[in-house]
Amino acid sequence: MQEYRDIDNINFRFKEKSSPRTYVKFTVRSLQEFPMNEILCAHLVNPEWRPDLIEEIMGYLIPQNIRIHIAAKAYENIADEIESWYGTKYKKVKVSKEIMDMWNSPGFNDDLKLPPKNEFIATTFDIKPQTNVIKNVIFCNINS
Repeated sequence: MQEYRDIDNINFRFKEKSSPRTYVKFTVRSLQEFPMNEILCAHLVNPEWRPDLIEEIMGYLIPQNIRIHIAAKAYENIADEIESWYGTKYKKVKVSKEIMDMWNSPGFNDDLKLPPKNEFIATTFDIKPQTNVIKNVIFCNINS
């Protein structure tokens, strides 16, 4: 997440100029969504790292909360209910206990992991002092 915040900060700090009209539209929309002191950067900068919020959301991503929709003409003949507004045919089916047990204990998958830290994302933009500068150089024109 730190990398995403660093990239957002780079994008905000070095944002290209836009047309005045686009800038005004962006700012007016931000006024409706964010506090006054955040309108210029709210869409572009992640203000804080919230692992507690991530944990809360992850708590909802469990097999017991799943709802699967399969839409295809091939299943039209097994649909036994009709939706009242559009007349769409559908069928409700509970997921079997065996499948739920399998989903509740999936094990570890080496293919599902975060990528390694990208060491090429800049984080410091200080102007470095010049080194190896030759001072008091006299140039002379030898072609004259």
